[in-house]
Order: sequence, then C-alpha cells, then structure tokens
Amino acid sequence: MLTGRMRPIDVGLVAILLLLVVAVAVLLQLPEPTPPAVTEPLSTPAATTAPTPTSTPTTPPSPTPTVTPSPTPVPPTPTAPPPTPVQLVFTPRPTAPAGSTPTPLPLVAQTVPLPRSGLYIRRHNQRSSTVGAAPAAEGPEQIDVAPFALQDGVRLPRPQTDGGAFILSFGLTEIPWEQKRDAAATHYLEVALRTRVDGDPADRVAATAPSVAYVFVVDTSGSMSGAKLEGAKSAMRSLFTEMHQEDVLGIVDFDDQVSTVLPPTSLAQLQLSDLDAALAKLLPQGGTDLDLGLSTAISEVLSVGGDLGTVSQVVLFSDGNPTDRVVDWMQIRANVVTAIGGAAVRLSTFAFGADANARELDALAGVTGGSYDLVTDPAAVGQTLVSDLARRGRLLATDVRLNLDLRPDVQIRHLFGHDQVGQPISRAAVGETAGDTSAPSAGADGGLWIVVPDAAAGDAYWLVLEIAVPPGTDNLAIGQLRVTYVDTETGDPAEAVQALTTGTSATRLPADLVLQHAMAAWTSEVAYYALDDLREGDMVTASQRVGAHLAALEAGNADRPATWLSIEAGNLAPLGAAADELIDAPPASRQTRLRVEALATALGILARSRSGIWQP
Repeated sequence: MLTGRMRPIDVGLVAILLLLVVAVAVLLQLPEPTPPAVTEPLSTPAATTAPTPTSTPTTPPSPTPTVTPSPTPVPPTPTAPPPTPVQLVFTPRPTAPAGSTPTPLPLVAQTVPLPRSGLYIRRHNQRSSTVGAAPAAEGPEQIDVAPFALQDGVRLPRPQTDGGAFILSFGLTEIPWEQKRDAAATHYLEVALRTRVDGDPADRVAATAPSVAYVFVVDTSGSMSGAKLEGAKSAMRSLFTEMHQEDVLGIVDFDDQVSTVLPPTSLAQLQLSDLDAALAKLLPQGGTDLDLGLSTAISEVLSVGGDLGTVSQVVLFSDGNPTDRVVDWMQIRANVVTAIGGAAVRLSTFAFGADANARELDALAGVTGGSYDLVTDPAAVGQTLVSDLARRGRLLATDVRLNLDLRPDVQIRHLFGHDQVGQPISRAAVGETAGDTSAPSAGADGGLWIVVPDAAAGDAYWLVLEIAVPPGTDNLAIGQLRVTYVDTETGDPAEAVQALTTGTSATRLPADLVLQHAMAAWTSEVAYYALDDLREGDMVTASQRVGAHLAALEAGNADRPATWLSIEAGNLAPLGAAADELIDAPPASRQTRLRVEALATALGILARSRSGIWQP
C-alpha cells in the first residue's frame, strides 16, 4: 500500500492523462465523416494553345548563322549590340494520354507535320559510356551483360577526299515497307557530313591545332559537397596540366549567387598556385541559380574567345535542378541561345550523380552541339576532359551549322533523334503517329538549323528524316543542304552546299544504305526512349516499346529480306525478352536492380552506336 502525500506536479500529470483519455473516448463515439467526392482528373486537360518557340534564322552571315529562339526571330549580326533576353510563351508541358501513368516524363504523341524551319537540337549527346561507370554488379548475383553483346551492322557514309573540310552526301529513297515511324511518310531523306581522310588522322601536325578557351561554370550548391565538388576541382587541375601556353582558362562559381573566381586568363600568365587559390573559393552552400551562372560564363568566354581561331567551351558541372530565379528549363535553353547568338561557343554538361536532371542537361548540351556526360565517379572526370582536349589536334572544322531548306509542299513527318529547341522533354507514345496529311509543314523561309559537333579528321555525322513528298516530283529539286563552318587549317569561314534532287546525283547515297541508316536511327530512338522508361520504373511501356520495334524489324525483313535487318532484330530480341521478365519482377530486390542495370547498359550501347555520330 502506497502511503505519503503526492507532489503537486504528480497531481497535474494525472489530471492531464485523465483529460486525454476522456477526449479519445469522445472522439471514438463520433460518426465517421463522409469522404468528399473525388473528381477524376482529365487525362488530357484543356490548355491554351501556345506556339512552340523555334529559332528561325534569316539569311545569316557566313560562317556562323545566328539562331535566336523567339517566335519571329531576327538574328543579331556580329556587330549588333547584345540581344535583349527573350521572354517566350512555351507550349504547355505535355500531359499523359488516357490509359497511361503520369510521370515526370509523360508519354506524348508527336504533333505532325513538324515545322520546316527553326532550331532543332539533338535529343541525346552522350558519345561515350558513363564517366566512372563500373561493372554492373559483383558477387554471386552478378548479371552478365554478355547475352546483350551487340553486333555493329551499321555502315557509315563512304569516306572521300575533297578540297574542303567536308564532303556532303544525301540519300532520298521511297520507304518500301509499311513499318515506319509516321504512317503518312513516303520517303526517307538522309543528309551526311564526312570530314576528309588524308592518311592517318594521328599524323596531323600539332602546330595546326587551334587554341582553346575553357570557362567552367561550377554548381556549388549544398548538394555538391564532398566527392562531387572535389572531383570537379581535380578535373580542372588535370585539364590545366595539358593545356598550351596560348590557351585560356576561367572559372565561374554559382549557388544562389554568382561570382567569377578566376577571370579567363592565358596559361602564360597563370600558375598552378593561382588555379589552386581560385579552386579554394569553391565552397558548397546555398541554392542553384543555373541560368545566371550560365549567362555569366558565356559572357566571360565571349570576352576572350568566340572568334574564328579559338575553340571556345563553356563546361557546366551540376548535380540538380535550378532552384533560384529562372527555374524553367525551356527558358534556360532560350537564354543560352540568345546569349551565344552567332558566336562560336560550345556548351558541354556533366551531370553529377543520380539526382541530377540528366535529360535536361543532355538536351542543354545539344543546343550548341556540345557533349553530355553522366558522372558516377567524380574522380574520372579529369580524364574525360583531357581526352576531349586531345581531339583539337585533329580538328578540321569548328562552329559547324547545318541548314536544311525543303520545298513548302514537302512535309517533315519525323526527324529521328531531334526535337525543336522549345519542345519540353517527354517520352514518345508507343506506336505510329498519323497527323494531318494535307497541311504543309509550318514555318517561315530559311529552313531548319542544327548545330553540329566540332569535326575532326575521319568524323561522320548523319541524320535521317521521314518526309512526305507529293506525287510527280521525279527529277525535281526538293530542297537544299547547306553547311557553314570555320576551317581550322586556314582560320577562315567556309561553306558547302548540296542541292537535294529526286534524280540521279554523284553525291547521292545508295538506297540500301539510306534504308539501313533509317532503321538504325529508329532503333536508336527506341532504345533511348526505353532507357527513359526504365528510369521512370515503367517496365510495361519499355517492354511494349522494344517489342513493337522488334515486330517492325521482323516484318520489314519478311517484306524485303536483308542481312542487316536480321542482325538488328537479333540485337533487339534478347533486350525485349529481358524487358518482359522485368514486368513482374519484385522491384525492391537486388536481383531486379542488377537486371535493370544490365539492360540499361545494353540499351545505351545500342542507342549510341546508331545515333548518327561517328568519331574514330
């Protein structure tokens, strides 16, 4: 038996507990509230239609046609004052169609026909494996990627020697089978650029190599702390040791504020201690004002480079999304195009870690013909930069811009691997696209523009379009291909022009080569979209996508047997089977994760090898 007097604090606690018990008892007696009616969201909500911004250059000065992303752009000339930033009205972000699962990358059907003018960008610009990529797995549960070993099976445009840096080729052939990306397309049009091959490219004299100006724009937001930021610093040191005395190096630091910690400086005036002092100022903190960081870096590189004799590079290191001021990726793209104008500047991007917005950083690099790399090991970034720098000794052409101007009555139904500069990133809906077959492709005169990567000896670049050609156009010109560039051997602007005709031409590619490149471009596109499906965890769509393309390859081979079609179907079949098995696999298991990694590795190899860029 307890005796003694309770302290006042004990009495208070008991009283509080009694009140809580009474309150819970009262609540339990209350009737359960009726839940409010749930309104099903519309799968395709109505939205005010806004034109997709394009960048339609008027007749530009040679060699750098300016592309400005306003709806009715007037490109600045090199002597014009800096352009006013363009405020654009962008097409609303697409919404997933009925029956699909809304995700950050929705499934969207393409609108056709495509505009016949404006700036188009490569959708994917990763030209090598992931920086720092390790084997898919180790130990007893390792998934061997050997079953996904891919045969090449894709021939390149024939190398030729010519007086200029490039030989232009084209191919125009009727689509011989029912299987095609767009049901209304009648022809494949391929345009190909191949740099001349005079002996061994490795014998090129180093004295002809252009100088370079590198300005790094480094994300120092809080999430970059640790190995990411240290890897970025180490990479810049590695590049410094390989640069020449006439080269230029600068560093811009951004979080929610921006500062130039190292103004662009010639290496003749820059010591390693100076670089280390600048790198010591890179401290992780704050948010991410990506847009201001990029505009500052572009201004810095234009202050010392951007001329015909210098390879000017802005290199972005980042691991996330913009969080301050301008956060719309479409506006950031537009601002990059406006800031660069007609200058010869490339923007390359490095996405650090799985949290980085890899797809947007990839597309951002495509705006200027730059490269993109996904970084899993920050310590390996330096070697990637050094390898890229080593290419300058073989460069034949910089500031390469391709212009394709087709007749108004020729519809552009699909451009494999490319998007309009103002088109939001999405995943293509599975299946053929059949849009308006009577309306002409929209857009002003001037044709479409694509900024092409700088080209070294032996490089090849090609792209394939599905077009609709009106009947009765035999032996008639359907358009013109024009390529402007800077010849690195002379430092002079140059251009190459090729008429596109439906008749016989000495520079016309064989029909079977065009068909092979068209199917390869389609395979590459499917593989890249399937990679997006995997990243979104949408195994059903990945399986359907790969399976539909495999069926198209097999049907095409049945209609028109070809060894390369059999090879391509053989490449895709095990990937389709692997995707099928992942549909019902437990998503949280280690085994499933390893299988997804192995499939993603194989899809990446397949996609890059058929993407239309060849660098020996």
